[in-house]
Amino acid sequence: MQLILIINIFGSDFHKHKINPVLSEEEIIKFETRYKIKLPLDYTTFLMEFGNGGGVPYYGVFPLGEYDEGVWKENDGFVGFLSEPFPYTSDWYKDLDFPNEEDYVNEEEFEKDYLAVQKEYWKAINDEIPICHQGCAYRNWLIISGPEVGRIWIDKLADYGGLKRTNLTFEEWYLKWLHDLLEKSKK
Repeated sequence: MQLILIINIFGSDFHKHKINPVLSEEEIIKFETRYKIKLPLDYTTFLMEFGNGGGVPYYGVFPLGEYDEGVWKENDGFVGFLSEPFPYTSDWYKDLDFPNEEDYVNEEEFEKDYLAVQKEYWKAINDEIPICHQGCAYRNWLIISGPEVGRIWIDKLADYGGLKRTNLTFEEWYLKWLHDLLEKSKK
């Protein structure tokens, strides 16, 4: 019964429960040196002892340096500068003040102002790396330094829901997901 549950969990059609091979300490040090950062210990332990992503939760943990659309680069518009501080310590939501098209005579001016608001909202955030994709463009991010170091944040920007602090470390987040899955299997 539990095997059937595990096979049919959300996202398993994508990752098929495959766990990627582990990373060596040297590979992690090379990544950290490249970006002038130090990854949280529980996350590096996961990468070196369990696997470099794959499997669960949701659509699977991303391999180090990747996300659902491939390899990311620092300050590429998706990931910010990793060695600069993460700007938040509590949930973040920006009330967007979109221009009203009816207030504009010139459509080009409206589009320019509309895109400026979008650009501000969608700017890459520093000091976080993508950890997994929940579906519907929701992602989980790991904060890598500062007051929020090691915490997982949920990105709900896709539906203008902002960023949500989970107060969970990577290990706590992963184990909570597994615990919740087991609790659902009992029902």
